[in-house]
Amino acid sequence: MEIKNEENVLDELKSANLYIPSEITITPVSSFIQYDSSSALNKQQNNTPVKRSSSTERSKYGQLLAIIEEIGKDIRPSYTGSKSSSERLKRGIMNARVLKMEFKVLQTWNFVYCADTVEWCPITPYQHYFICGTYELQHSDNKSTENSKNDQFRIGQLHLFSITEKLKLFLHDTIDTSGILDIKWCPKIQNEKILLATANADGKVRIWNFITENYAMPSVAVISEFKINDGILLSVDWSSCNYNMNICVSDSSGYVTIFYFEETYKLVLLHKLKIHKYETWIASFDFWNNSLLYTGGDDCLLKITDLIAGKEVAHQKEHQSGVTSIRFNHLNPYMFISGSYDETIKLWDTRKIKHSLLTTQVGGGIWRIKWDPHMAENILTASMYSGFHWFKYSKVNKVFELRSQLKEHGSIGYGADICHLSSDEIRKTYFTSENNPLNSYQSPMLTVTCSFYDKKLCLCIL
Repeated sequence: MEIKNEENVLDELKSANLYIPSEITITPVSSFIQYDSSSALNKQQNNTPVKRSSSTERSKYGQLLAIIEEIGKDIRPSYTGSKSSSERLKRGIMNARVLKMEFKVLQTWNFVYCADTVEWCPITPYQHYFICGTYELQHSDNKSTENSKNDQFRIGQLHLFSITEKLKLFLHDTIDTSGILDIKWCPKIQNEKILLATANADGKVRIWNFITENYAMPSVAVISEFKINDGILLSVDWSSCNYNMNICVSDSSGYVTIFYFEETYKLVLLHKLKIHKYETWIASFDFWNNSLLYTGGDDCLLKITDLIAGKEVAHQKEHQSGVTSIRFNHLNPYMFISGSYDETIKLWDTRKIKHSLLTTQVGGGIWRIKWDPHMAENILTASMYSGFHWFKYSKVNKVFELRSQLKEHGSIGYGADICHLSSDEIRKTYFTSENNPLNSYQSPMLTVTCSFYDKKLCLCIL
């Protein structure tokens, strides 16, 4: 290996898209001369071999990784008072170390209306199915401007898809309905039925039955609905307990409505609470304690309400804009994450709610966050104006490290979810051919994402 001088190092770092502040100087390090390039590659966090066109290129890449490893210890800002310079350098080195997981788009789909929500089915053996909801504001033919608001109406469709053995999208059913803002599958089978709930723009929460009796032609149908108000319903969630299945629904007037879901599929009203001054963008049961309700509103507040006592028990205003997403980690009983229009995600511990554990700047505004069903440290974000991001939480560095970004969509990213099939199940089902170019994926995951004005859905593997 040749010894790199300062100019060589800087050139290679720039070619790797590593940000180097202008005030940085390089101190030569004699230990650059000896290192094991294979061990440098093995330190990559996904432990996946990287295919290169030649052994020379692979060696060069290993050399660059080793150099970055060393300069992480030996580079110092010449202007030591510049905290921002050192922080930018630290982030650059961290990102350069990581072999990025790439979103590979397998297929795209275009809808009639704007796409804004998507959810994979969590129930075995139907985890290769997912639902996508669409929404569009339309105007009646009445050209009078006096009652223009009354002439507006919001329509939408519910689409049922599955993934074929060739990793292609197959559309099974499309149902016309009011505009859909959110969808959640019931986490457990109820009376031998697989159910999902939708929050609709006509003020109704609807419960749908996923009909699987005819395996070749599955479909969905409404079995229950409840008119909450004349506003827009913004989010919906199911409780996770093994008894007394409840549903919470947030709306555009700041309320959250709680229902008990009877075995006869009837929705029984339990609570209607005014929690936020403006829109309650998101409401979620504590996955581990369903008597606690977590909500986020356009008032920048994250609130916790005790449903048994019927009162607020805590609130936080760390976010600088409306809180749009709250998601509990189903593999860790104390962790949840929040997202906001302020373009940040925050990790929280329910035992120490006074302050968030960490804040990560994502960009673009956050609409939805999903934890990986199988790995507690991975998340997928729908980041509105900056696409979709895959993050991995580093326990060592105590940060969310960006692993990949999907920029295939040409409009606002609203819907995103991760398939509940494990990597082994995906490989066993879809990687059956020896010549399959996807066989190089050691731990494959399937995702679906959707965006608004371009009315587009993407099926990806990473």
